[in-house]
Amino acid sequence: MARLNVRRSIIAERNAHVPPSLPAVWALLGNLNRAEALAQAITSPQKRALALAGLAKVVAGGET
Repeated sequence: MARLNVRRSIIAERNAHVPPSLPAVWALLGNLNRAEALAQAITSPQKRALALAGLAKVVAGGET
């Protein structure tokens, strides 16, 4: 259990530094599954909301 908790902490820390605009870039490149997974993995609620909003804009055709 301790090992699992350490790994979880490492992943959470790594995901805390994902720029909110990165999922939209993946979507623009055509990789929607990766874009959504990355957006959902962002640990900060505010950054996650920004990432999901940007992703939704790309999917809706608002960005090219």
